[in-house]
Amino acid sequence: MSELERAAEFATAQNSNPPTTVEWSVEVLVNLGDFNNIKIGKRLGDYVRQGETHDQASKRVFDSVWDDVLEKAREAKAGKR
Repeated sequence: MSELERAAEFATAQNSNPPTTVEWSVEVLVNLGDFNNIKIGKRLGDYVRQGETHDQASKRVFDSVWDDVLEKAREAKAGKR
């Protein structure tokens, strides 16, 4: 059971609303040349933290996913594993 599922289950057990979540999935296709490609992707979900708006949480999660995917794409293009 994921942390998000546990939090939702706990909130339900406490007769309160489950936490609002945001989730992003990003995939890029990197052309490595000579008809070689690699698809790199990442998916991440998190809850909206206290004092944070849904848009702020969405941006925070997206930025994390995007940065990680771009880093891996650069590594693939440079020939690193």
